[in-house]
Amino acid sequence: MNGYVYYIGKYMFVTSLADVLYAALLSFVLTWTIMSIIKIRRLVRMMPQISKGTYELGEIMERCHSLFPIENIEFRGNAFKRGMAVKVTLSNKKSFLGSFVGKNSQDIICVVTPGCIITGKLKEVESLEAIDIEPKA
Repeated sequence: MNGYVYYIGKYMFVTSLADVLYAALLSFVLTWTIMSIIKIRRLVRMMPQISKGTYELGEIMERCHSLFPIENIEFRGNAFKRGMAVKVTLSNKKSFLGSFVGKNSQDIICVVTPGCIITGKLKEVESLEAIDIEPKA
């Protein structure tokens, strides 16, 4: 007799080496598939629930205030406070007009513009100027 003989109760089963290898391979594939499904389900549950990709402005500003807690800074002799309208020019010659949010302990500043949030290292800021915004009539 070629293969392995198993007795379960009064029944006798004969298996070959190919049957054993096939069973091992099948069990590996099934285990891998089940574990992958479990991981994917975990990732889907952990993803933040965002309704149609929009954020509340209040939530964003609250997060910016917590990430940039220093409200007042001095840059080249001028003082800037949270909420001031500023013009920032970075070392790569890009300029942004927005509202100053703050600075953190790593000397990174944050400016909120109407379209985006700008952060940059203070040493890469070429100029930081306070601007007057006239109220719209």
